[in-house]
Amino acid sequence: MDIAYLTGYSSWTEERVFALLVSRTGQALLLAPAINEGEVKQTSWADRACFYQDGENPWEKAKKRMTAWPKGFWALEARAVTLSHYRAIKEVFPEANLAADISSWLARQRMIKSPAEIEKLQAAGRLADQALDLAFALLKAGQGMSESERPLNWTTS
Repeated sequence: MDIAYLTGYSSWTEERVFALLVSRTGQALLLAPAINEGEVKQTSWADRACFYQDGENPWEKAKKRMTAWPKGFWALEARAVTLSHYRAIKEVFPEANLAADISSWLARQRMIKSPAEIEKLQAAGRLADQALDLAFALLKAGQGMSESERPLNWTTS
């Protein structure tokens, strides 16, 4: 979810590593399974992506792309990193300090909304209000009627 927020690209690769790596100097690398390559290449992340095949160690692939990056310190989104991923990172990057959790920082960043995001939230709120108004009207009109008695195409008009 936070990768989608930060990059504009989301993936539902639950069993595969899908990670956004960002150096303290601002370099970024989107680490993704090769099955997502076509989708990622259609985004602004095409030149900052590293793809790996099933059976390859994704962290080894990332390390080859990160040779000029500063060494040593990593911040992780703790709720998004499994123990097996943590161990795999430590195996490939044994010098890395993985103690920092950026979950709260990401949550604060997501609270800051752009004008476009505010507009979308307001539109969603208006739609939710309309849905509630309709639901309450239906409840009033259908007093004493069970769900099974109500016709599927039943409306208030």
